[in-house]
Amino acid sequence: MMPTRLDTGSSLALELYPWAVGQLGLEQQKEEAMASSVVGARGEAAKLPVVFAEKERDDREREGGNIGNALLRHFLLTLDCRYGEIRLEPEQQ
Repeated sequence: MMPTRLDTGSSLALELYPWAVGQLGLEQQKEEAMASSVVGARGEAAKLPVVFAEKERDDREREGGNIGNALLRHFLLTLDCRYGEIRLEPEQQ
């Protein structure tokens, strides 16, 4: 299990921080990934399924990456604040 942040301001699907890549055993996939750059804050962004971030985040206990709108748009997201739970259900076609 890898804690991640729901980033509704991101147009990406999944961004993984460098420490999480090792934790998940994805070093080879990172090495084989195509180099690209992504611009945020309403700027141009690549449509990539997974982004391996170059910069490290400070809080390793808190999160290993971001889940963005390119992934979230395929699910119904329910936030249960009373019980501190998040549920993602596949979108009905």
